[in-house]
Amino acid sequence: MLKMIQTFLILFFTASVVLFCISLWEKNKISDSQGPVIHMDRDSIKISVRDDASAILNGVAASDSKDGDVSDTLVVESLSNFIEKGRRQAVIAAFDQDNHVTKVTRDIIYTDYHSPHFSLKEPLRFSITGHESIIENLTAYDVLDGDITDRITIRKNDDDMIYTDLNPGNYPYMLSVVNSAGDCVQLPVTVELYTPSQDNQCPKVVLSDYLIYIKTGTKLQPSKYIDSILFSGRTWPVDDPPEDAPYTAEDIHIFNNADTDVPGTYEILYTMENETQDQSRIPLIVVVEE
Repeated sequence: MLKMIQTFLILFFTASVVLFCISLWEKNKISDSQGPVIHMDRDSIKISVRDDASAILNGVAASDSKDGDVSDTLVVESLSNFIEKGRRQAVIAAFDQDNHVTKVTRDIIYTDYHSPHFSLKEPLRFSITGHESIIENLTAYDVLDGDITDRITIRKNDDDMIYTDLNPGNYPYMLSVVNSAGDCVQLPVTVELYTPSQDNQCPKVVLSDYLIYIKTGTKLQPSKYIDSILFSGRTWPVDDPPEDAPYTAEDIHIFNNADTDVPGTYEILYTMENETQDQSRIPLIVVVEE
């Protein structure tokens, strides 16, 4: 009897081991220990700045040995800063049902990218008696991020305020703005501080633009940016001015040092004088880009 019990226990233990091994084999057979394979028809792709992330996945597919086609799991996980202007890398990921992840990188080249641009609604002139922000009339726009005005910084005395302990005159400042791809743009500008009593007695040119961007080789006509003349709180037209106009276009002097064949930042000055030879100075900032 005892021998029969021992034999039964041995057989039961053996059967249990065999069943466990079979179960483990079956599980390993159906489980997936490999992540998906990502297939790209090319390592880099050219897209427009107006395209969304789905354009980055054009020509990309993913398959898994167990799950088959898993292209619907493809995502753009991240985008790097620019490696060079207009070129960055995307990390593309795919998943299978066992939560295995495969990642690849792909070069992204924007065909119509340009660096962020500033816009200026008024000349950078401020009263010596006021506390005005230099960047109040400035905006910045980026083709990737849209409005990035809140990212504008200015370098002068570690802030963006004009203080009354400065004397009337012209002061250099440096504007900076950076987009999400790490493209940092700097713009040197001149800020004028003036005395209100003297400024009110002097005619000034009103421009249609105070900051423009042009391509190298562009023919520039400074006179076309003259909109009107401001004097004694009244605006006077320069085209067909009335007979009682105290100043006309003939009283405007233009000093143009912009070299449109060489990339850089330039100023075109529009000056006017009153009867006592007090002079106003209105700059048009010209950025020449390649």
